[in-house]
Amino acid sequence: MVPGFQAEIQIKDREDQVLHVERFSSRQQALDFIKDHTKSKGCSLLSALVIPLRTDNLKDFLKDFFFPTFLNLGLKIDDFCQKIFGSIFSIIADIVTLPVRFLTTPFVIYYRHHCPQKEHPVINLIKNHPQSIQVVNLSYQMEEVVIEPSVPHAYPRAKKSIVKETIPVVLKALPTITRQCFNKEEEEWLYIDRGVGGWSQRSHHHSFSSEGSCGFTLIID
Repeated sequence: MVPGFQAEIQIKDREDQVLHVERFSSRQQALDFIKDHTKSKGCSLLSALVIPLRTDNLKDFLKDFFFPTFLNLGLKIDDFCQKIFGSIFSIIADIVTLPVRFLTTPFVIYYRHHCPQKEHPVINLIKNHPQSIQVVNLSYQMEEVVIEPSVPHAYPRAKKSIVKETIPVVLKALPTITRQCFNKEEEEWLYIDRGVGGWSQRSHHHSFSSEGSCGFTLIID
């Protein structure tokens, strides 16, 4: 049982293909990396009704200009009844707000042309992969082993903890429903060394937590 900390961070596409891997032996460095690379650029649906979010190519611009919520929300709902009502509501909302997008479009194009936005830091890490990737999953596993101080007349004890988490990260300005969500697992083992055969497991605790509706985060295809 070797005391210490180690972490592996993987950036994957939506098909679970690994695009980039980082490894750390410092908890603070790992936490700083996760914090800096999990800031999603997803926008609310209200923003999509007011301005066209994508202006870098004609196909996406036409989607975001004419039917931003119908194409990016209404058609992507799985439940049939919800899809019908969602589509009707989104078409009405898109038509009503079309004059607003018509007025804001010139300003948006001018601003993005003269004031380029800073790219998401993850994009630079996966630059050797297709530039069309708009959403990734950042998955990490942090493992730490701590040997507890020796106590007279007691066997040496060690604690091993593992934390796993997957965080979806939106790399570009896209309309999404869920801004933040995660699935997190935590495991903790307690070991004891009786001097025969090395360390043996004494107890194990496992917990799982999740937040947000990761399965319903809407991403433009």
